[in-house]
Amino acid sequence: MVELMAGTYFHPAITLLGTAAFVLFLAWEFAILYSSGKVITSSFKGMSIITGAAAHILVLGGPRFPGGLETSLIGAFMICLAGYLLYRSLVAELPRETYSPASQKPGRRKTYRKGTYALVRHPALWWYGLFLAGLFIFSGAKWLLMAGVVWWLANLVLVVIEDLYLYPLMFEDYLSYKRETPMLIPNRKSFSRCLKTWSAKK
Repeated sequence: MVELMAGTYFHPAITLLGTAAFVLFLAWEFAILYSSGKVITSSFKGMSIITGAAAHILVLGGPRFPGGLETSLIGAFMICLAGYLLYRSLVAELPRETYSPASQKPGRRKTYRKGTYALVRHPALWWYGLFLAGLFIFSGAKWLLMAGVVWWLANLVLVVIEDLYLYPLMFEDYLSYKRETPMLIPNRKSFSRCLKTWSAKK
């Protein structure tokens, strides 16, 4: 019975593959921080993207819960909303000098504190959780039920390591940013700053 449940709701290899993507992403950030060279940094980044994408595709190939049009539409809406928010937080909002390699400006990069980064310091963690939830509702993929939880927790561990160790070394003003903006749970002041700076230009 336990083996049947594991096979129905949990695929160890795919779950591990998706988790490895976060480990490779962390290795990429460490490689950037310590100026490991373009070949090594590009390799870690490429492998992270490939393994992550492969895991999210493969996890949809298993057994599924029955679903209808309404749940599919809700899931699709959540996926689109999460995709927009992820793009905004990880690409659209950030000025080039914020995410330029630390090997070019070691410890001299400045944090970005507007829009979603005025809300919390790691907004993409919540958008990724929304994406996983939407993907599960849309697809009904049973393997995603456990894999999604593991992947979100892996992302949480990554965020904690970034916040405690990596980002204080990458950004010269990160400690002041930590005092100003909550890590993950918004408060009234951060929510107000987010709304006021939502349309701010880079």
